[in-house]
Amino acid sequence: MYKTFRYKLFGRFSKSILLCFATLLACVSLSGLPIFSPSTLTLAAPTASEWDVLAAIDPGLLNFQVQLVDVDRRNGAINENRDIFISVGMQRHSSKPIAYGILTKNTGLIDTGIKILEYAFARQSADGSFPSFLPEGAEGIPRSVSFFFQDLGRSFLLAQNSSWFQSSSQTKGLRDRMNKLIPPATKSLHWLISQEGTLKKHDRSATNRLFFHALAYYLVGKATRRPDAIKIGENFARMALKQQSKEGFFPENRGYDTSYNGVSLQQALILYTNLDANSSLRQDLWQGIERSVAWQKNFFLPSGELATTGNTRIRTGGERFLRRKKTVDYVPLIVAFNYYSKLSGDSTVQMLADRTFAFYRESKERTTRRERER
Repeated sequence: MYKTFRYKLFGRFSKSILLCFATLLACVSLSGLPIFSPSTLTLAAPTASEWDVLAAIDPGLLNFQVQLVDVDRRNGAINENRDIFISVGMQRHSSKPIAYGILTKNTGLIDTGIKILEYAFARQSADGSFPSFLPEGAEGIPRSVSFFFQDLGRSFLLAQNSSWFQSSSQTKGLRDRMNKLIPPATKSLHWLISQEGTLKKHDRSATNRLFFHALAYYLVGKATRRPDAIKIGENFARMALKQQSKEGFFPENRGYDTSYNGVSLQQALILYTNLDANSSLRQDLWQGIERSVAWQKNFFLPSGELATTGNTRIRTGGERFLRRKKTVDYVPLIVAFNYYSKLSGDSTVQMLADRTFAFYRESKERTTRRERER
């Protein structure tokens, strides 16, 4: 029916007319999300900032993310760092309270996010690196700094791109504190640039880490106006895209992992919504995201739970970190599907995201109730 309609309407017009029309649609602002149909996305990548997307997402999901961050609100220490500083990589959660705080004009949440960053920089070494007490050894330090930096860069840009945060009298003190972090961040970025080769050497087998590195260099580079860092970030993203399988997943340890693929998707989408409009990476990154989403959609159980059979990392008898078994990292996947749905207008992806969120939120609530009853 669609083909008959198209031929009657356009007659002998070339397919380029359709392409131009699709491109025009894809350039419309996302203020009235969603506006894109899946059929146009293979022709033109959508244009939207991260704030456009965040403003369209269920605030309950963003609040849920904040509540999952185990942070000492007095000093900003996160997880194991609450007892004694172990790794700057554990401080990679400032952007969650900052994003939700700016959206809701909650200065207390923004304060917590900045404290997370301040706690980290208070432990910065003279050369811009950070000490680490993880069992990974020296080779793990650049990775830990990169993990922290992808969140730092996102926090910087969220703050810089919010007119309310930049102009409100309520946020003047918070702005001053954020601005004070730019010089130490610049020092650490200079050190991280010197570690590009180390990161490429040790993290090729885990594509999600390549996306972390892409964000670390690109976002902090953009926030501090460092074209050299931006270029390195784009190169890491291209490395990740080159590793994408023909099926669409981003490999982990030479195979697929439904949990880590969700992490890669989230990082890819955050990068995509922060890319400069003229970036040569935009179209290729969007196509990689589309392929990965299409693959990921096949691994949800009817309940909303994510299937892990066949995974290389998150599975029965799989990896551990600090003696704890790694479990499905469901939040990045849910966030990724929300981002994609808002950008593409694909309602089936949004339904999957909502069902998965409901499943894991209820599971989390049951676990919390059991712990309180002990």
